[in-house]
Amino acid sequence: MARIALRDPDAALDLVQDAMIKLVRNYSAKPAAEWQPLFFVS
Repeated sequence: MARIALRDPDAALDLVQDAMIKLVRNYSAKPAAEWQPLFFVS
């Protein structure tokens, strides 16, 4: 999704990496059950 939105594979990877780092910083101490709603799963 990021690659399509940004039309730049390198920028998309940077964006996803930054988002994952923020996720880990904010949720690393929380139980795994609180992580599940953050991800789209069909």
